[in-house]
Amino acid sequence: MAKGGTGLKRLWRYPMLIVGLVLIAVMLGVSIHAVIAIPYQEAIRLWRAGPGVWEENARCAAPTWFDRFTRYRLPRTTVIDLDEATITRETVGDGIDHVEVVLSFNYNYDRFPQELSLFTGADLQQGYAHVSLYWLRPDGQMITLQEDGRIRESGSYRLSQDAALHTRLGVAPHVGLFAEDLDMPAADMKVLRGDYQMIMEGELWEGDEFLDVRLVVYGQVEGHAGTDHRRRELSVALLWGAPLALWSTVWPAALITGLAAMFLWRRRARRSDVDHAPRPMKAALLPFFFLLVSALVFLRAALDVVGLGDPMLPTWGKVIHDARMNDALSIGLHYWVSQPAILIVMTGLGFALMGYSLHHIFNPKEKTAE
Repeated sequence: MAKGGTGLKRLWRYPMLIVGLVLIAVMLGVSIHAVIAIPYQEAIRLWRAGPGVWEENARCAAPTWFDRFTRYRLPRTTVIDLDEATITRETVGDGIDHVEVVLSFNYNYDRFPQELSLFTGADLQQGYAHVSLYWLRPDGQMITLQEDGRIRESGSYRLSQDAALHTRLGVAPHVGLFAEDLDMPAADMKVLRGDYQMIMEGELWEGDEFLDVRLVVYGQVEGHAGTDHRRRELSVALLWGAPLALWSTVWPAALITGLAAMFLWRRRARRSDVDHAPRPMKAALLPFFFLLVSALVFLRAALDVVGLGDPMLPTWGKVIHDARMNDALSIGLHYWVSQPAILIVMTGLGFALMGYSLHHIFNPKEKTAE
């Protein structure tokens, strides 16, 4: 018991060893959580970002905690779907019904949304239907978005990309529709807070039915770690970057260390020094293993950053590569680079501190000589 206590007390003489152990333990914990929370195949599916996977996420949005460091309440993404809509349907004759769908929501943020999109899905006998879209503001002003527009069984209306609406409003639709005063210069416009409605009305055949109507008001902050240019949540790559980093570095380091051990054993055996071989080998190889893992962590990240890694894997280096290719730093998206960079440094530093600490523990004379 006393010896065990003495051993634990000796560890506190090497604070860098404790720091290294904590950092490695954190990365192991993140790795285990990633594998449990997001199975590998699901992580790959999410990172490939196929059609419809991230369509309700804002593009290049900062993490939700970001506005804690600003004096503004930044908008979150709001999704209003068919379940929340008010639907009125009346028969007008000849097998035709007049349908009105009202999507209501409250906007109470200090900044304008990033985008506006309407997604629709319907079962239509003719494959399409004619509808008109209107926007009702808190001040009572009604703005016509589309008159007698055509929708198909599955489609989307990107309001922010509507050039005609942009021309009528004089500014981007996602700004003009929420602006307190459209007569002000765009840079001075303020958000009009309150209750908004998008009204969709048109005529459907009796057998026609809306299956999906979703209005997405994209925010400026999204998720725990933000999003990238493909609307992907960076938390997927930040979590899965840990097990991928450990897997791709620990086993090569173990293999190289094993080969080094075999080489040293044979070399010492030739010198008939087998009886004293294990202790010096442990003193050399264990620190070497941790230092090698540290070097491989940075090497793996560097290869991904320059685009030489697997593009389908959600790694930390791949996140930085995408950020670099999209000029993230120059346009102020620092979160895109800083988060994976911190995790790379933490992992590499943890193994490096372990290696240096073990070197000093196994070679106290060298430490004294220094």
